[in-house]
Amino acid sequence: MLLNRRAAALTLLLLLSACQGAYGELFSAFAVGASIVSAALFQAFSPLMCQVQECCAPGNDWTKPNIDKLEESFSSRLHGQHLVNEVVVRAILSHHADPQPKKALVISLHGDTGTGKNFVSDLVAEAVFKKGQKSAYIHKFIASVSFPHEGKTDVYKLELVDAIRKSVAACERSLFIFDEVHKMEPGLLDAIKPFIDYHTEIHGVDYRKATFLFLSNTGTKEILQFALDWWATGKSRAAISLKDVERLVERGAFNEKGGLHMSELIQHSLVDFYVPFLPLERRHVELCARDEMTSRRLKPDPAIIKTVADDMVYFPSDNPLFATKGCKNVAQKVRYNLVNMQRFLH
Repeated sequence: MLLNRRAAALTLLLLLSACQGAYGELFSAFAVGASIVSAALFQAFSPLMCQVQECCAPGNDWTKPNIDKLEESFSSRLHGQHLVNEVVVRAILSHHADPQPKKALVISLHGDTGTGKNFVSDLVAEAVFKKGQKSAYIHKFIASVSFPHEGKTDVYKLELVDAIRKSVAACERSLFIFDEVHKMEPGLLDAIKPFIDYHTEIHGVDYRKATFLFLSNTGTKEILQFALDWWATGKSRAAISLKDVERLVERGAFNEKGGLHMSELIQHSLVDFYVPFLPLERRHVELCARDEMTSRRLKPDPAIIKTVADDMVYFPSDNPLFATKGCKNVAQKVRYNLVNMQRFLH
């Protein structure tokens, strides 16, 4: 029985071999034709597919910025950061409106903990992509997670280059977010220099429509001192302009230890905007507490808002103006006070 099966298999192989020799040209023509038909079908059905699932085809709604949402979310949900509001919104909208930008958009966000850097990157993601933070075209690198080991900079550079190549090849409007840049090894971000430089394309891929956001604590000391000095003059916080402080932030990013320390990106002027996040005052903390209650579909309670603001630590000690942690722990403090209130009511 086993011999019969082997004989049958051998006979089948011989027949297939003969067919391939006799009809090889026919088989090849069929394969080419099938490829052409497949490509045509993909082109025909691609618009239909984009209606039901995320895609990056030109003219689709998945990667088209929601201008109203971007402006509204920044103006109503981001507190105490008028410079961020002015610069980031305008930069994002102008970059996406340009069909042929000269280079990728690079924005470096600098400031202390709790001032809103991650929050801003979330707002951008939510407004630029229809799927928001769940979009496949958003790529986030966190230093302590993505590049955790010292001495592996060369390995991380290769991985980073590969990730960016594949991502932009899949979607030219890709958004890259680099968090904790101050924790990265110096020189790591130099790997992305070709992708944010003034190149039309690299190996057939155009990177000029991509956006890169850097989030860092570098420059914080300069920003805090500037804010204190500005307050001492009696001028309005809203009167601070980007040109008043941008150079300070750039210098801090370049000189302080971190991913942008002595970076080629700064030396070659490839970072388009250095955006400072000013320290937050008590009134901003109160607004954050109000927003937290509203997000829970609760009517803002003045007593809870006051308690949360009172619980925060402010500096300098002789004239407590700014919250040391910004709005970092506001959500937890609101939740804690809500639980205490429920216990009291019961």
